[in-house]
Amino acid sequence: MDVAAPGGDSVDQNGDGFVDGVLQQTFGKNPKDWGYWFYQGTSMSAPHVSGVAALLISTGVTDPDDVREALEATAQDLGTPGWDAEYGWGFIDAYAALNYFNIPCDFNFDGVVNFKDLRILVSFWLANELSVDIAPDGGDGIINFLDFAKCSESWNQ
Repeated sequence: MDVAAPGGDSVDQNGDGFVDGVLQQTFGKNPKDWGYWFYQGTSMSAPHVSGVAALLISTGVTDPDDVREALEATAQDLGTPGWDAEYGWGFIDAYAALNYFNIPCDFNFDGVVNFKDLRILVSFWLANELSVDIAPDGGDGIINFLDFAKCSESWNQ
């Protein structure tokens, strides 16, 4: 096992009268029995990991080794410190994985901050497009010298 993910449980741990599986819309024991069902196991956890991997790919992290590295390096360690047979590297953390390769001001996600990113920042600044508002951390609702200064910190990294 490499990482753990939400996979549900076959018992009712919270006492709500339902097993603590992952609720999904599918069919039950036969294809005519369509509805919402609680399931558990790798069939439920694999889509969580696949979804985070797809999100990583959508941000430009396309090398399979990089996707694996982001998932494993940011997993919340459970059990024995480091890798273990029960949890792998730990429980996936989508937010941390998506920010693993994040370089402030790398707007085209090519792994380096250079003139291409500066052109994007300037064009968005002129258009007052706030999606590149990166400073202070999380943005302040305007593109100004703070955003340009943040880019200079990451220049050619």
